[in-house]
Amino acid sequence: MCVVGVGLPQIGPEREAIREQAESSGHNGFDIAYRYPGMHKVLQAAGRLIRSDSDRGVLLLCDDRYGQPGYSGLLPPHYRVTRARGREIEGHIKEFWGREQ
Repeated sequence: MCVVGVGLPQIGPEREAIREQAESSGHNGFDIAYRYPGMHKVLQAAGRLIRSDSDRGVLLLCDDRYGQPGYSGLLPPHYRVTRARGREIEGHIKEFWGREQ
């Protein structure tokens, strides 16, 4: 499964009101209005890959922002994260399926 982007909601009056309210309360408005809802959508999508203990799969998170602490810190601890580009990705996928057989 491949998820492209970090799922951020569109900027709009409702999201901006949430951001402003959070910031006025001393919280990180961007996180509350945008980052957390976006990552919630990403993790919901990822959950469709593995439904039972016997399921196996590869999740590609395609966006450099997943390497930033603000995003990588929201990923479940059991995710085995590997950063790769281009042809490296194919090698990692083959290695994964080789281990799983």
